[in-house]
Amino acid sequence: MGNSAVFVFQMRRVGDFFQSLPLINSLYAEISIKNINETAKNKEESKEKEKLKKEEEIEKKAAIDVFVDVNITAIKDFLIDDIKLITVKDLFSADYEDYNRRNASDFFSFFDNIKSCVFPLLSKYSLAVNLNYDVLSGLLLNFFAHADKKGFICLNKSVKTFESLSRCGASNYFYNAVKNRKLNKLNIIDIFSLIGLNKPAELKINYDILKLKSSTENKNKKNRNKFRICISTGASSEKRLWGTENYSRLAELLLKYFDCEITFVGATEDVPAAAAVKDLLFSRLSDPHNNNINSTDNISSSYDKENIKKKIIDITGKTSLSELIYIIKDFDLLISTDTGTLHIAQILQVPAVSIFIGNANFYETGPHLNKSYAICSKAACYPCLEHELCRYNFSCKNDIRPEDVFLLAVMTLKKSGAAKKELISNIKKGNSEVFFCANAGSIHYYPLVKKYINKNELASEILKYCWIYILSGCAVEPDIDNILNNCKKYYKIGKALPEELLSEISFVITVFENGRLSFARQVGGTVNNSDNSNNSVNPENTSDVQHFDRFKKAVKEIGRNYEYLKLVTDYFIDEIDFCINYSSSLDSDPCSGSSADENAYGGSPYGGLDFREKTFNDAVLLLNMAVNILTQLRRTIDKKLDVV
Repeated sequence: MGNSAVFVFQMRRVGDFFQSLPLINSLYAEISIKNINETAKNKEESKEKEKLKKEEEIEKKAAIDVFVDVNITAIKDFLIDDIKLITVKDLFSADYEDYNRRNASDFFSFFDNIKSCVFPLLSKYSLAVNLNYDVLSGLLLNFFAHADKKGFICLNKSVKTFESLSRCGASNYFYNAVKNRKLNKLNIIDIFSLIGLNKPAELKINYDILKLKSSTENKNKKNRNKFRICISTGASSEKRLWGTENYSRLAELLLKYFDCEITFVGATEDVPAAAAVKDLLFSRLSDPHNNNINSTDNISSSYDKENIKKKIIDITGKTSLSELIYIIKDFDLLISTDTGTLHIAQILQVPAVSIFIGNANFYETGPHLNKSYAICSKAACYPCLEHELCRYNFSCKNDIRPEDVFLLAVMTLKKSGAAKKELISNIKKGNSEVFFCANAGSIHYYPLVKKYINKNELASEILKYCWIYILSGCAVEPDIDNILNNCKKYYKIGKALPEELLSEISFVITVFENGRLSFARQVGGTVNNSDNSNNSVNPENTSDVQHFDRFKKAVKEIGRNYEYLKLVTDYFIDEIDFCINYSSSLDSDPCSGSSADENAYGGSPYGGLDFREKTFNDAVLLLNMAVNILTQLRRTIDKKLDVV
């Protein structure tokens, strides 16, 4: 594995890997710069410039090892040599058969047996970032003896993942954002970067760690006389499947209005669905009575019903992952639900029209290129939870009309004002809504049509900026003028709404401040006491734990009474639990039952500040920042700039 500085766990699906590429790219850039600077300090001025340059180039190469699922290793061909993809078999080569024979309950005994072999392998890393919510990765994070550890870590012995894994900061936010999908406005790309680097993602046109570059390909696209459109019909769950009828109607519209070539892509399991879409499409096109076109544009002069089959290419289930990546980079547009194909395309600068239904939340996993579009249902139940049964027969799928997705394609490829006007009219009358991506320091989504915003939506929109402030360690301050301008531009806000939120959030701040003072008195210290021995959680002290338990119940009630704050309250409770679990882990190693290293989570993840104090401070800072923004928003509304 070489002399790597950083180890990143990303064992989930292809889409998750590509969404973590901006983080990996930034980590690579940071350690490369660090190595160059350290080398320069030791250079003697008398050395020849050419020799210095060569040595700096050697020092610049700083590898990152990424722990991935074996199905993702094909991506290695597209990464520079300094980025290594490591699998379970690579890490446990001598014990791989034992690893395969174990089951979930054997994880801890398995690691007990191999820890003497694993420790030396992982001792060379200075940073380990775990983006996976699973026991294997969480246990392994304990073995990085000299590394700063970030992300999900296993601090308890339990076969239940939620009991064994602990988290704090951005990884804790990630965990609770999935539980509270309707309240989360942060994209997973930014969340990954906040976990690994304490800042939002740095998005690029070309990423240094990728061999594939997008700029040359874009020049080739401009010289083509027809559009190449890719449609991905698959999805990771039934909830996210849009349907044969919808895709066939969409393809029909595209073929009639564009001089284009449509390519269907997908995994092997998507082959029947793609075949059904084609069959229905050809049936539509061969019907002499089918002239149902609703658009402001004219039928393309290149439309030829007789030769239409030549414009359909179906490679569903016929490509490897590496072949698919090479193919995707050359498309002019991708139309897809929330799939790995969508996230590959976005990294390669391919514009997207994305369809978000079921449990897929576009705020969380939507396209991240500027002016890429996400269309979703207006249904109150959207987005739902992944394992939640649908009580409405997946009605959200029917809320998204193929005609509207087609108009988004026209807007993207032809910059058509007429198509935009028609789409806006459809949105106002229909059951779907469209959001576009706008990057300004972090990934944001705004509605194409100015919309009324309710209390939960306004609070979540404001808290989005506050979360970035807190999760970055107060390094990324909100641009309040920009926030106010966006609120005015994209939302219709009731005059009483900011005042109502101000009153409620101010009350909740008082609750947290009183809780902080109460606990300080409980442990006999002071709130700002720098002596952590007098002001920290003692898991062996029944009185301390009981005091926290009582306060946690009060915080849960806040989440029940003020729905828009449930993500805040759940996050706070888990931070407190992490504090207690971390303190316990200093006495008991979950892998062996023996005494653990006091550097079990990079020392203190809060740089020496008492966990409990940091948790209370963060809650108060987060809510105070929201109050500050809402106060200025209320002043704007009082000036009658835009009220309803």
